[in-house]
Amino acid sequence: MTSALIVAESLPFPAAKGGDLRTWQNLNALASVVPAGVFGLCANDGRRHHRPDLALTCWSASSDPALAWPPPVGPKLQGRAWLLDPHGHPSDLYVSNVAAEELASLLERLRPSVVVMEGLWLHGYLDVVRAAGCQIILDCHNVEAAVFREVAATSTRDDFEGRVIRDVLPARTEAIERRAVCAVDQLWVCSEADADRLRTLYDPPAPIMVIPNTIPLDAYAMRPAAPRPAAGSTTPPTLVFPGIFAYLPNAFAARFLVDSVLPRLAAACGDCRLWLVGPLPPADLVTAAARDPRITVTGPVPDVRPYLAAATAMAVPLFHGGGTRLKILEAFATGLPVISTAKGAEGLGACHGTHLLLAETAEDFVRALLALRDEPQLADRLAAHARHLVSREFSWAAVGGRIERAVTALAG
Repeated sequence: MTSALIVAESLPFPAAKGGDLRTWQNLNALASVVPAGVFGLCANDGRRHHRPDLALTCWSASSDPALAWPPPVGPKLQGRAWLLDPHGHPSDLYVSNVAAEELASLLERLRPSVVVMEGLWLHGYLDVVRAAGCQIILDCHNVEAAVFREVAATSTRDDFEGRVIRDVLPARTEAIERRAVCAVDQLWVCSEADADRLRTLYDPPAPIMVIPNTIPLDAYAMRPAAPRPAAGSTTPPTLVFPGIFAYLPNAFAARFLVDSVLPRLAAACGDCRLWLVGPLPPADLVTAAARDPRITVTGPVPDVRPYLAAATAMAVPLFHGGGTRLKILEAFATGLPVISTAKGAEGLGACHGTHLLLAETAEDFVRALLALRDEPQLADRLAAHARHLVSREFSWAAVGGRIERAVTALAG
C-alpha cells in the first residue's frame, strides 16, 4: 500500500463529538503504517487552520459553503426535498458537486491506494472514490438501518416528523446501506454485535473487520477517589449525559432523563442536577432547562472532560443505537461511575457491579445514583475496574494492530 486517505464529515482534531474520536483514532493508526491524510466535508470547520502535530499528506476541508454546519437556510431547505424523492435520504444534505470535484482532484494528486469513508452518511462520494481506482473501506460507526428500525418500533409520535421516523426512514436507510456495504472492499464495525447485524441484514461480499472504538488513555486524567459523605452534606448529586442531541437515540435518552429520572431523583434526595452536554439540543430540551434551574443544557463545548471530572455519575439511558459508546469509554478513563442501560453498554464487555451499574427504568437509575452517592467504596471499585478495562481493550495501543492488519490484508 502506498498511502491512505480518510474522508469524514469534519476534521477530527480537536475532537468535538464521538465520531471525531473514532476518525482521529483511525487517522493516527493509519499514519503509523503508511502516509495518510484526511479530507473533511464541513466547509466552516475552524480546525482546518490548526493542523495537528502529526505527519499527514493532507489536512483539508471542502470550500463549498453549502456544506457549512449548521447548514445555511437555502441548502437546508433544499436538503428537505429528499422526502419528495422515492430514493431520497437525509444524508443527501452531505452531497455536493463542489466537494465531489475537490475530492476527485485530491485523489488525483495524492493517489492513495486505500480510502476510508467515515460512516454511511458519506455514501454519495463512493462513486468518486471508485472512479479514482482506490480500494474503499466503509467504516460503519453504526448499522444505521438497525438503529432506525429500533427508533421506529418505539416511536409513538403521530406528527409529521414522527410519521417520517416510523414509516419512511427505516426503509430508505436500509436501501442506501445495502447498496453501500455491497459496493466497498472492506467493512469496519465497532463490535461483534454490529458485525452480526451487517451479516444478517445484507450478507455483504466484503470482509468485515471489528475495529473497536478506543481513546487515547493518556489524555484522560483519573479523578481522585470518591469523597466519603459528610454528615449533613448538601452537595447535590449530578448526572451528566454528553452527546450530539440531533442524533435521535441521544435526544430520546435526554428526554427520558428530564421527564422520568430527574423528578424521581429530586423526590428521593431533595436536590440534584442534570447536565446535558453537547451540540444541537432540540428546542424542547432548551425550554426545559430554561424552566428548571436543576437542568443545564450546554450546547457545544470545547472539552467534555471538565464535566466528567465534576459529575457524580454519567447516565446513559440509551434504548436504541449501534456501535459502542465512546462517552462511556471517556467516563471509564476518568474514573467517573457509569449507570447505563444494557443497550448503552453493548459491545464493551462491561459487567454490572464490576465496571458499571446497569439500569433499565427510571427507578433503577435513581437507585443506582443514590448507591453511588452513599457508598463511595462502590464508586471507587467501579472506577478502578473500568479504567483497567479501557487500558486493556479500548486504548489506542489495543487497536493499532487491528487497523494495521486490516489494511495490510486489503492491500494484499
